[in-house]
Amino acid sequence: MDFKSPTSRIGLPFLVMIIMGIIFREASIAPYLVMIGLLGGGLTFAFRQPIHWYWYAKSPPPVAPEMVQILEVKMPYFRNLSAVNKKHFLRRMSLFMMAKEMESLNDDEMLPADIRGLIAATAVQINFGKEEFLFPEFKKIIVHPSLFLSAALNRQFHGSETFIDPEHKSHSCLIFAGDRLMHSFNDPKSGYNIVLHEVANVFMEKNNLHHIENALKYNKEILKQFAMIRGFNYIQILEYTKNPKMSYFGLAMEHLYFDPKKFQIILPELFDALTKALNQNPLNPENPVVTPIDYELLVEKNKIY
Repeated sequence: MDFKSPTSRIGLPFLVMIIMGIIFREASIAPYLVMIGLLGGGLTFAFRQPIHWYWYAKSPPPVAPEMVQILEVKMPYFRNLSAVNKKHFLRRMSLFMMAKEMESLNDDEMLPADIRGLIAATAVQINFGKEEFLFPEFKKIIVHPSLFLSAALNRQFHGSETFIDPEHKSHSCLIFAGDRLMHSFNDPKSGYNIVLHEVANVFMEKNNLHHIENALKYNKEILKQFAMIRGFNYIQILEYTKNPKMSYFGLAMEHLYFDPKKFQIILPELFDALTKALNQNPLNPENPVVTPIDYELLVEKNKIY
């Protein structure tokens, strides 16, 4: 038993009551002790998940030092944040990992901690300028060892996918090929950040930004302009991701974070639209949030941040 867990701390008094009832079974109060202990212990076990969430939402468990070091090496966005912003970032990252079910489809092993952390950190990066950051409709994240067969996208092999269930939104999920995911973090110049791209799609859905997507589709020069920023042309990105439905909004966000300075020079109007939507300016890496979030007020309102 983990005596540091919230349910153990709450359930321990009920366990003591049961033991006391058994030891002093001749006493008139003994049956009541056992009955209350069983009832309280049962309720604590039944509601252990919401108890854990409420408890840790106030004070989430720290991100492992090894994971923080991985972020420092593989994630420039995190590395460049100020110390205060890193603190808020890691808190959100911890809560995101608690809130999501991340599943590996590699039968031989669980989902590695570095992959879990990098996915969570990317989601926090996109939403770092927002008060709400958990994407509650997307409860599950699935990682295949490599390219996977998609039933939703032409039954072909793909590197990533945002699956949105129109009838049951809570069944929506993000799907990634683990090898391509890690390649994009290990070598950003030769890899395309599929996690950032797919999380950007969720951000677009959450914030109703389809007008940006539609405007980009009708811009005949946009793919050439993206190629000037990234060094990849559209065909190379399609070949890398194997995804025939690459959203232009996801492309824009990936290119924005890859090189914000060049992005602003080549696409100034789109830069302004995206930074406004994000409430972030990547050109200010230490403190990217434009309109500051009042974290203390969120705590007073019992909101998750």
